[in-house]
Amino acid sequence: MLASVRKHEIPKLRFFVVEIVLIWTGLAIALAVTETLLLSKLGVRYLPLALLLTSSFTLLGSLSYAALLSVSCNYRLLAGTLMATSLTLLAAFAGLQGGIEWLSLPLFAFYGASFCVLGTEVFGLAGECIDTYSSKRLFPLLSVGATCGELLGGLSVAVGARFIDPSGWLLVWGGANLLALLWLRLHRAPLASWRPAGGPVRRSQQRNGAVLRYIRGSAMARALTLLLVGMVLCQGTSQYLFSQVFARNFPRSQDLATFLGFLVASTNLAELFVGTLITPRLVAVMGVARANWLHPLLMLGGLLLLTSRFTLVPAVVLWVCRRTFQDCLATPVRNLLYNAIPVRVRGYVRAFLDGMVLAGAQASVAILLLLLQSWLKPERICTIGVGLACIYVAGALWAGKNYLATLVGELQGEGLRLQRDNLAQDLTHLPQQSGWPLSRLQAALNDPEHSLEALNQLAQHPDPLALHILGEALGSGQRALRLGAARRLGKAGQAGVRAAQGYLYSDQASTVEAALEALGTSSTPWGKSLLQAEFGARVKRAGLAWLAAQKFADNSHLPRRFLAEALHQEATRHQRLAFVALRWLEGEELVDTVRLAVAAHGGRSANALEVLSNLGDRSVAQQFVTLLEPNSPEDRQRLLQESLHLPAGLDEVLKWALHSADPWVRWAALMVHSSASPVALRKMEHLLALRACAPFSALELDRLEPLRASLLEERFASPTLLWSRGQTLRRGFVLLQGCLSQGLHHFYGGVELIGNLPARSDLSSQGPLRLLSVRQEVLHKSIAQQPELGIGCFGWLSGELRACERVVQGQP
Repeated sequence: MLASVRKHEIPKLRFFVVEIVLIWTGLAIALAVTETLLLSKLGVRYLPLALLLTSSFTLLGSLSYAALLSVSCNYRLLAGTLMATSLTLLAAFAGLQGGIEWLSLPLFAFYGASFCVLGTEVFGLAGECIDTYSSKRLFPLLSVGATCGELLGGLSVAVGARFIDPSGWLLVWGGANLLALLWLRLHRAPLASWRPAGGPVRRSQQRNGAVLRYIRGSAMARALTLLLVGMVLCQGTSQYLFSQVFARNFPRSQDLATFLGFLVASTNLAELFVGTLITPRLVAVMGVARANWLHPLLMLGGLLLLTSRFTLVPAVVLWVCRRTFQDCLATPVRNLLYNAIPVRVRGYVRAFLDGMVLAGAQASVAILLLLLQSWLKPERICTIGVGLACIYVAGALWAGKNYLATLVGELQGEGLRLQRDNLAQDLTHLPQQSGWPLSRLQAALNDPEHSLEALNQLAQHPDPLALHILGEALGSGQRALRLGAARRLGKAGQAGVRAAQGYLYSDQASTVEAALEALGTSSTPWGKSLLQAEFGARVKRAGLAWLAAQKFADNSHLPRRFLAEALHQEATRHQRLAFVALRWLEGEELVDTVRLAVAAHGGRSANALEVLSNLGDRSVAQQFVTLLEPNSPEDRQRLLQESLHLPAGLDEVLKWALHSADPWVRWAALMVHSSASPVALRKMEHLLALRACAPFSALELDRLEPLRASLLEERFASPTLLWSRGQTLRRGFVLLQGCLSQGLHHFYGGVELIGNLPARSDLSSQGPLRLLSVRQEVLHKSIAQQPELGIGCFGWLSGELRACERVVQGQP
């Protein structure tokens, strides 16, 4: 579990784990002490009244938290809550020592409100500092920290109950809060850098009315509301029932405190095991949505068991479901569900749901128990608890259904949506002719005037060979022809799938994309099965190529450096094809939205990775996410090596590269394996120099090679003035070796060549120099022929413009 933590996440994890351990140590002490004081001094008949008072305290705390959150932040609110709690406990201790026994009633309620408010604040602060995808790994570890705190608190009460009066434990609770406050204050500086930029949102945007409007309009927020209401109703009833059993079996307060202390300590040992080993695997295998179902089902089973036998053992089982699995299973998964709520309103919605909704549900269950206990025995109330558990299950099912849909909707709401390509669909409405023989149809595919008509006739031709001719069109250089052939093969059933299958192994990415489209538009199970296999194969090949590239990233050896570049290109191509396969498996709009968001930064990328990890085969999707998430190379290499098992030795990896499906990887591996000729070395050097230039970096090596062949290498042995400011340029330069007067650029004169502008400044060499000369007419022709180069030039020119603006404004 710890192995999944990235190096840059360790400081955050360490801070939050220690903070949560300290806070939950105090809360575990409070759990045992406040329940002992209430049951021993006032009796179990006051428990419904205590729950009602707890709801009032929780409501007051949540209203205060929501009001203060609009003018402050979780950090300051958490610090203030810890200090206020410590002072309140000191006053309560003085009152109990003075003989005021009725204080045990508000103390029980104060514990419940403190648990709610402190949990909301500390996990709200964690949600600000940890992104959506990382929280899948880290939040279960934070829950383990809470378990360790509860274990420490329970052991302390169990061992020290014979030596410290129950009221004396209030001071220990307050001391734990003060230690948590000190730890928080020591980390003010790193917390400021971890949290997102910007201050609190304006108060007018965060009134309760605005939150209510958001909840009414969001299916996920409504589902969370039902989930929380069902949870509180079910758990409040469960607490009343097992408290009845505990009070009957342990009438003395000292015995009850000892029993509860050992129960908290022993169950938290099991909780450590579940939270460390089981919960993360459940979330990884089942996903957040399905893992959310487990705790409601456990609560339903515990209540059914207690209904059948109202004794101590079933009561302990229900206590474990209510307390232990709540902390190690339900809480971490529910915290992940909140990540579907947009960041701009997440804190306020969470404060409303965890505060006011929970308080209202607690008040409802308290009033219900007050009414029921006067005319129903506890054994009969178990049946009502089973019905309330069903509400909890229904809320969990509804929340799981809306989790991914809400994340995707949030991404699309930010404008990350592609328009569907209707080109191929429009081809079906072309006029159709008949009667052409297959030989003429095959020849017509190469005729721009008749190629689309030939497609329509081939799709309806009775000869099986017609589909194979359509398959050949998947490799056409015309995009419209490829897409038209793919759609027609998709409609041809299994025969069309068979004709397209061989083109999945083409060296040309455009041909493979067309073959995948043919499979995606096919309604046959075979086509979908091939798509799933292709998605897994492309992800595996991308991972292996990336791992192999890390082995050869040696800047001192040109063939190895070129092999690493070719492997990186292969990995990128397979990633792109994996997205193409996935979009036909899961839907174009969904996957295109995710793909665009992954290329973004911050929360959008983290949300997209969370959605992506739930698509297709989960093990394959997790490998894909590992490739795409912004890890350090060391972390990514370690994680991929665990699942892909690339050979460790360089010789074995080189042999693997020699059998690659990518011709550039095979050629580069051969040059590494044998002695590369001077011509091959010069070719590698030129291609690497072009790949380092922003306008050309988007082009694959297949596209760069024709451009490279049209360039000239020039050498200057002594300092030379290449051009003067204001001079009209007819060529630009790509630096191979040496130093130029304009600094550490790669492509000199490109702005002037593309925009037909005079030179912006002088350019001279400062010693021996080697350059690739790019003529203006060659560059313009290449931009016209290759759309990718045009896009790269546009992005590069935009960056140059921003750099000039910064220079004019005096910015670094």
